[in-house]
Amino acid sequence: MSTEIRLWRPEDLPKLREFAVTNAWELLSPDDRAHTTPEIVKLAAEHNVDGILGMPGGTAFVADYQGRPVGYCLVSIQQDEKTGEPSGYLADCYIEPAFRKKGIAPAFHRVAQEYLQRLGIRKSRLWVHAHNETSYKSVTRAGFTVQGVMMAKELRRGRP
Repeated sequence: MSTEIRLWRPEDLPKLREFAVTNAWELLSPDDRAHTTPEIVKLAAEHNVDGILGMPGGTAFVADYQGRPVGYCLVSIQQDEKTGEPSGYLADCYIEPAFRKKGIAPAFHRVAQEYLQRLGIRKSRLWVHAHNETSYKSVTRAGFTVQGVMMAKELRRGRP
C-alpha cells in the first residue's frame, strides 16, 4: 500500500473531522467515556480541527491512498509557556487501522518537522496518552523526548 503525504485541501475537511472524532473517542479511558457522550466528544474534536486550521501557521498533512485520505497529522504554532517563543505542536495524528505500521507516522513526523523548520520554528511538541505505547514508541523513534509528565487525579465526592 503506497501512500502519499500531502497538505490538506478544503475537500478533505469532512474526513479530517471524522478522523479527529474517531481518535478522540478511541483515546478516552473507559472512566472518561462514562462521564461524557459521543456528541460532546465529537463537538470538541471538530472544534479542535477547525480552530487549528484557522490559526496562522495551522495546517494538516494527509496520508492519501488512491485519492482518499487514510490518515492525518494536525499541526499548529503555539507560544511556549516559559520562553514565549513560537513552538510547533503536533495536535493530533490519526491513521486508519489498515494503514498503521506502514511508515505513515514517521512520514508525518518528517513532513511536520520540515514544515515547522521552514517557518523558523526551533522546537515541536506533542502529547502522547500514557496508555498509548505504540505512539510513544513511534514518537521516540522520531526524536521526541520526555519533557514532563502530565498527571491527573480523580476527585471523588467526600475525599479531597
